[in-house]
Amino acid sequence: MRPLTAPPHDQVDFLPDWYRQAQHRRASLRRQIVLLSIMAVSMALLAITIHRSNHKLRHETLEGRLQQIDLAQGRVNEMARLQKEKRVLASEVRIYRRLARPINYSEITGTLDMLRPDQISLTELHVHTETIEMVQSADAPVPAGATVRKKSSRKPGKKAKTVTISYPVVVIEAEGHAPSNIDIANFVGRLHGSGLFRSVKMANSREGDVDNIVTRQFRISMEVPLNVVYKKSSREEVVHADG
Repeated sequence: MRPLTAPPHDQVDFLPDWYRQAQHRRASLRRQIVLLSIMAVSMALLAITIHRSNHKLRHETLEGRLQQIDLAQGRVNEMARLQKEKRVLASEVRIYRRLARPINYSEITGTLDMLRPDQISLTELHVHTETIEMVQSADAPVPAGATVRKKSSRKPGKKAKTVTISYPVVVIEAEGHAPSNIDIANFVGRLHGSGLFRSVKMANSREGDVDNIVTRQFRISMEVPLNVVYKKSSREEVVHADG
């Protein structure tokens, strides 16, 4: 049998258990502190990153909204400019329509004189321009050159609507003498068929005299629409409506 020998002095553990447990607790506490520090630093870095991202996002969102506002304002300014141009052009069109008549007074009176029979004499002639208004169905085509004044419904709740249109005309009132009512009727028929004069009406006809000769004194009225195109015949100095 081998004799029992005591362990070397340097290998004998004289530390009590409570001391070892305290060392373990201190080491564990240090590890926890390190881990908590790392977590705190990570959370701080994460918070900084999130803050920067939010700030960047808010900045980009603000820039985007400012760009949208600038774009909308630009559209509003462009719309205002176009509306101003529209008003200017509408005013120019109205001026042009007043000045650029499709037929002038001299052409009208010249055509009237060409259609007048030799046995009829005109003593007075009055010419002026005015605007004619008439009511028609909203579904009916609007004549060229006419302006729609207003829309209305004849009966509430009904779909059938009417419009009031207006267009310029030259109104002619003529007075004169003729041998008979037949000559006056022939003259009115010529005016009706000319294609220039519209709404030819004989206002009155009564007995008169010229140099002690019994005649028929008459007064007629007619209109020349200014919303159509007129052309002059190459063979006759008479103006006709084109189409």
